Amino acid sequence: MYERTVQGEPVEFGVSGQLYNSDLLMYDRKTGTLWEQITGTAVVGKLAGERLDFYPSQMMTWREWQENYPDSEVLSRFTGYQRDYDGAPYAAYFDSEDIWFGVNALSTQLFAKEYVVGIESPDGSYAAYLERDVTDRGAINDSVGDLDLLLVAATDSGTVGTVFNREAGGRVLTFALDGDALVDDQTGTIWDLSGLAVQGELAGEKLATIRSLRLFWFAWVAFHPDTELRRPDS
Repeated sequence: MYERTVQGEPVEFGVSGQLYNSDLLMYDRKTGTLWEQITGTAVVGKLAGERLDFYPSQMMTWREWQENYPDSEVLSRFTGYQRDYDGAPYAAYFDSEDIWFGVNALSTQLFAKEYVVGIESPDGSYAAYLERDVTDRGAINDSVGDLDLLLVAATDSGTVGTVFNREAGGRVLTFALDGDALVDDQTGTIWDLSGLAVQGELAGEKLATIRSLRLFWFAWVAFHPDTELRRPDS
């Protein structure tokens, strides 16, 4: 997710119908500039070179969302158009090694459509984590470049919920998932899955969210060919 403010002004975006590296290109309705979906970077047009600011988000089931944010609004399916929002029109594509459109880089380390979580460190380092590794363990503590991070599984959906910076209270912490909460080894503080310390020595502290992308392995490699693939036991 990105902030849609460009040069201080809110801008609406649409789908251009064009691709780069087999990835959707958006366009803004103010200038018609084309923007990469994966990087949030303007690549063709008046605003080329601009980059959208990352907006923190979480992956969870509707049940989990309702429990955590009972007063929130949800986007209506009554759009005025006939559309089956329950179907998966590209299900066969997801299960195939085929990549329909060209990409600049490929890697055979994983099945092309394996879901990974990609991380970009401020120092320019890149790493990818298999989603199933995170969901198997519940939480993974690691470092990418100068970034100390924590990947947390969404307990209900079987996906990666959030990626946090695991520095808090002036130190780098190590976490484990305990039921529906996180516990750090250093102080025993209990944290909820939004990154808020709710009980213990660090109560009131909040973990910062790190920009991450959940996507197919081939899509991450196409834009980050020098990425590391991180496996917990390797």
